[in-house]
Amino acid sequence: DISCIQGRSSIMALTSARLHRHFGNIVLDMQRMQTAFAHLKAVNSTADDAAGQEYYSVLASSLAALDDSSYDWRGVDIWFSMQLLHIYGSAPNLLVESGDSFEFNHDMQEFVAVADGPFVRNDLKVLRLCMSGARPPRLDRPLGSEDRLQQLTQTLLRSNLTEL
Repeated sequence: DISCIQGRSSIMALTSARLHRHFGNIVLDMQRMQTAFAHLKAVNSTADDAAGQEYYSVLASSLAALDDSSYDWRGVDIWFSMQLLHIYGSAPNLLVESGDSFEFNHDMQEFVAVADGPFVRNDLKVLRLCMSGARPPRLDRPLGSEDRLQQLTQTLLRSNLTEL
């Protein structure tokens, strides 16, 4: 909650603010804190003043998951990136016909089957899960491909959301 009064010009003066939720555990881990800052920056640069609530609910879910140490920060970052791409209308095509290994075709914004590609079918499942959920998925065990998926989603964000 914030309270403002009319200033001398068209700028309002903040008189008080009250925090609804404090994400105090984020600051205990530098990587989580940097990820939270990157998410705040991404929403600030992509959402304009008249933006819908969807940007802010994704941000709130992201911050809540980063505040919870049972979530892998890379998984939260992948989920956040996929959600932002979906909201912005730039989500990649995650449906594939066949194959066990894939590479990402940036021109077509889709995965194509290749021999010895950097991505496997489980990676695509994780990306589909990240695109469909209202909250970041909590995986039982590390995939081993979090770094690759995070690098891909960050590249997609930078290439599709020019404001970042």
